[in-house]
Amino acid sequence: MVKSSVLSIFVVTASACGFMPEEMQQAAGDLVGQATGMGKKACRAEVPANVKAIKEGEHIYDSENDGYLQVEQHPAAPSGNKPQSWGGGNSGFNNLNWHPGGNVAGVYSVTTSASSSANPGGDFEVVGKIDCDGDGVFSTYTATKSLNVKMTTPNSVY
Repeated sequence: MVKSSVLSIFVVTASACGFMPEEMQQAAGDLVGQATGMGKKACRAEVPANVKAIKEGEHIYDSENDGYLQVEQHPAAPSGNKPQSWGGGNSGFNNLNWHPGGNVAGVYSVTTSASSSANPGGDFEVVGKIDCDGDGVFSTYTATKSLNVKMTTPNSVY
């Protein structure tokens, strides 16, 4: 179990970082999705990595366009613990020049707020959600312009 758990974590991390060909990512995602125990943690590991990458994409977008980009949730619906194709993405993520390294089990979105005296330059919030155990309760991660990725649900939620 320990070896397969470590392998699962490596596979999800490598996949999220784009270090594996798409065919291997799909097979790896299926393997991780079928795992239990430590496998749920590995399944959930996709989300903070992608939220961090989307946050970095927003900073790059701001430096080039002087503002943040709101992005609709994509994919439209979560797939539980079975990774699904990112597909062509959506125009928002395409404009951020961001897409995951392969299939995803989570869903991602970005909301923005306008510049104000309390918040010069505006802000954004990246949200990533996943339901690795299929109980209908989402494990949720967020990040903003100034706050790093943080889990906003209890650690027991998968």
